[in-house]
Amino acid sequence: MSDTTLLVTVLGSEEWLHFESSEHLQPAVRVTFTATSAPDPPDAAPPEPVTWSEQLAAEPVAGPVADGAAATMRIRWVVAFAPQATAPPRFELTYKVEGVGQSSRSPAFAVERERLLVDSIGVATIPALTNIMLHEFARPAADPPGPDTRPEFDPGPAQSYIRGLSPQQQKFLLRYDVGRFGGNRLVVFITLDTGTGRRMCADYCEDAPTRVSANSSFAVFHCRGPGKGATLVCFTAHFLVNTHNPSTASLLRAHDGDRGPNQWMAKDTDRPVMFKIGCCAPSAASH
Repeated sequence: MSDTTLLVTVLGSEEWLHFESSEHLQPAVRVTFTATSAPDPPDAAPPEPVTWSEQLAAEPVAGPVADGAAATMRIRWVVAFAPQATAPPRFELTYKVEGVGQSSRSPAFAVERERLLVDSIGVATIPALTNIMLHEFARPAADPPGPDTRPEFDPGPAQSYIRGLSPQQQKFLLRYDVGRFGGNRLVVFITLDTGTGRRMCADYCEDAPTRVSANSSFAVFHCRGPGKGATLVCFTAHFLVNTHNPSTASLLRAHDGDRGPNQWMAKDTDRPVMFKIGCCAPSAASH
């Protein structure tokens, strides 16, 4: 049997769960999941593991199994947590598969091929970073506020933005290969959102008695590498992409290999396009 490998994923993502057994199993299998998480705060007692079972369907990965070889099968599963339970921000998931052999018709147990690290993207808490966003996302530091109450950073809008990312986008950030950059890789998402009505009052157009409106949001993520997490460190809903600039228009219309814009702009794409606007170090993964 093979050792398990770590698969970084997020809640709501569709994943293949692979397992091995002495023979192929009938499609109907019972999968028992066990979730473990670290204590929060770190000096607290570790939480008890959470276990639950689901009835799922398995399918063979290859053809007939030779004598003495392991039969490999897989299950398509939408990553979830135990029903009626609150999932922690980060937890590790193992699974056991029980079924009935196709040939022997006898109960059979299987060995999993993956461990799942179900992660989520956090929001920066360092004041040097949150103060950058304070002018846009603030709330009273006390409830009810008094005459001398100072504002504090409100992480709600940033958290809402993260929840709006597709599972593929979240996994892209959490699995980002930082390569030789020592875990300090910044990845920017610029999301076009026309017709927002958010006025950019700091940008006055000299040629017309008007002010421009934001047409996108701008988010900066600190990606630390697969299995090490990612954090939203800067976010604004007031960003302007000048689509009247010929170079920008050409960039947005550019094709990615054999895929057209309607394919690479889809939120469920497994290969999002990365436009390198400016970078202090080269990256072969960007184009």
